[in-house]
Amino acid sequence: MTNATFLILFGEVAFLIFVKPNSFVSMNLIIIAIVIAIAFLVIVQTVRNVRYEALVTPRSGHLPKILVAGIVMSVTDIILGGDVFFRFAVDLSVMLLSVLMLNFSVPLKESAVSVIMKIILSFELALSFYYVLCTLNVMPQADNAVFIMSAAGVVMSIGLLFLWMIWKRIYEIKALLKSGTVWSFLNLSVDAVYVLAPIMTVIFAAFVYCLTGSVRLTMGFAVVIIAAELLAASFRIVLDSAFVLLQKHERVIVESMKISHGEVAGSNMKLDDMYKEVYERIVLYFEMHKPFLDSELTINDVVKVVYSNKVYISRAISHFTGRNFRQFVNYHRVIHSMDVFRRNPSLKVAELANLSGFNSVVSFTSAFRLFMNETPSEWCRKEKTRIVKTKN
Repeated sequence: MTNATFLILFGEVAFLIFVKPNSFVSMNLIIIAIVIAIAFLVIVQTVRNVRYEALVTPRSGHLPKILVAGIVMSVTDIILGGDVFFRFAVDLSVMLLSVLMLNFSVPLKESAVSVIMKIILSFELALSFYYVLCTLNVMPQADNAVFIMSAAGVVMSIGLLFLWMIWKRIYEIKALLKSGTVWSFLNLSVDAVYVLAPIMTVIFAAFVYCLTGSVRLTMGFAVVIIAAELLAASFRIVLDSAFVLLQKHERVIVESMKISHGEVAGSNMKLDDMYKEVYERIVLYFEMHKPFLDSELTINDVVKVVYSNKVYISRAISHFTGRNFRQFVNYHRVIHSMDVFRRNPSLKVAELANLSGFNSVVSFTSAFRLFMNETPSEWCRKEKTRIVKTKN
């Protein structure tokens, strides 16, 4: 999914180079392609939020709102016409700022993030309203230089905001100690890349302008690169991942990580506090959606929904239940099989195994004996007798 999106963007760069830079059609086609890519992300994240409503995190909840407002802003911008690239650079920069705010791993209170998101959302809607007024000739359109300066100002604000957050991390002792973990350091490094990318884009645009002397070509490159950065930052939220193009490498890192007691003590957190939230999300997911009924369920499937990694999920389950992931899944399958049998006592053991997510009767019998200290056949006979007596 990610590779295809970036392939489209690289195609747009080539399209921009080989088609006349001042072509109104080429500019609008590129912008429309970017808007479609953003809309695709909105749909994917919205579907996930609706399907797993109880598991929605603040950042996954904010993302569709911000991007939808950005789409509205972009559409009104296209309708206005003229030198779209100059205004669209501002549109994308504002959206990038908001998405990076959701991505930053640097400590910031959730209430502060919500306030900043509301401010950015209001700015996006105000800019959309401005484009509408300009289209209706109610207000005069600002010079292209104003939009160039605005885009550069927003990009610089991203860097300043990140520096302020870094200062907060250094100033707050608990946050500083917590940032010593491998995973925190990795996320902070990735954050820095995303902050440097738009700043380097501005520098690169200035370099292209010095070489070509074409303002439109320069803004075209800037728009495409900023769009790529915006989509990459959005994909981080959609995939709940540190990396976008190096997913396999991230899995290797996660699997290699070990959460030591020293790290937990250093961050002044108890194990219960560290794993409780993850475990509650896992239990909620299992109770609401019953993923254990899928015989092919793996821990990677749970990772995608619970917004965590394999290490945290395994440790959380082990800490609160004393079981590994496979035992945890089989326990839920066994309990489900008992509920199914109580509703329909005529079912055979093989049918119960199949309806509860087990691959075979052997694995069902083994798991049932482990948790109930008897075979499913023995339990079914006793339960059927009990049901008959209760009816009589």
